[in-house]
Amino acid sequence: MRTEITTRMQFLLNLPAGISFLIVSVVTTAAALAGLRFVCAKYSTEVLKENYEVAAIIFNAFGFLYAVVVAFVVFVT
Repeated sequence: MRTEITTRMQFLLNLPAGISFLIVSVVTTAAALAGLRFVCAKYSTEVLKENYEVAAIIFNAFGFLYAVVVAFVVFVT
């Protein structure tokens, strides 16, 4: 299993940087859009609006923690 993953990574590393970046960005964008389409198909707009406030609080908390970690990294280096 590990050699299979390593082989796939070597394939990306052997390509030019621009092409490798394009492949990775297209794959991750496609996965994000597929997830968005799945969620929109599964849940109605009313259900998503109800949970928006809770999600905003959680995103703010993670954003604050990320900012603190970045500040410590900048301060230490």
